[in-house]
Amino acid sequence: MISKLEIPARWKLRLLRHFWRDFKKEQKYEEAIKVYQQGLINNPSNHFILSNLGNLFYLQHKYEDAIISHQRAIKAEPQSHIVHFNFANTLLNASKYSEAIDMYRKTIEINPNFYRSRINLGTTLLSMSNFDEGFKEYNNRIYEDKNFRNILHKKNQIWNGQNIENKKILLIICGGISAYKSLEIIRLLKKKGVIIKTILTKSGSEFVTPLSITSLSQSKVYQDLFSLENEAEMDHISLSRWADLILIAPATANTISKLANGNSDDLASTVALASNKKIFITPAMNV
Repeated sequence: MISKLEIPARWKLRLLRHFWRDFKKEQKYEEAIKVYQQGLINNPSNHFILSNLGNLFYLQHKYEDAIISHQRAIKAEPQSHIVHFNFANTLLNASKYSEAIDMYRKTIEINPNFYRSRINLGTTLLSMSNFDEGFKEYNNRIYEDKNFRNILHKKNQIWNGQNIENKKILLIICGGISAYKSLEIIRLLKKKGVIIKTILTKSGSEFVTPLSITSLSQSKVYQDLFSLENEAEMDHISLSRWADLILIAPATANTISKLANGNSDDLASTVALASNKKIFITPAMNV
């Protein structure tokens, strides 16, 4: 094994790098962990070994072991931006968002030109609905990379309201605890000048009321597939053609499975299946 080879330490580390790539490619994580742990026998404070060992634990969802290994790596080499970046990724996947944001910022502090950390930080902030700070991090990178410049320019156009003012969005709210966040979506979209109509499923009405939706959207809430009031209008056709796009948020597993299998037994699924417009699905469920 590597620890018994009579070769210089720098060559042992290069061999470990090759082992890491091969084992990761083949997903032989247990074998890779053993190799790295053996490498620690002669190099107990090697930040490269500790950091990659943390990555391996993270790939196995052993987040506590991963965090301990990354902390040791940072203690061994406190000025390595790669070590901090790997730790931030682990914290993010362990759902420790605030700590991940702090670690990404520490990475940027060590190496301001490390754009991957800025991108991950921006993405994390955006996922937490912190749009101003999120796009600020993106914009720090926007002029340095052509591909990101084009993509992020489009994103900034959307969130600055340049592309969505007077656009017509049909929001479908399904049943789930995150349904209450749909009210905030309506508020933000109305602030950008979007025209909104809403479909509320039967399960969704258990979490938010039609009255609260109407007060924010300033339009009627549609609920029933067979409505005597609007029978002549064929709501599932008129709504699907009216919208510029359809947003399903939150989208439950039940609704997604209906769309995947062509099952239309309520207004929401019927409209989505009848639509010829873009449909954005925001899954929200326990895993």
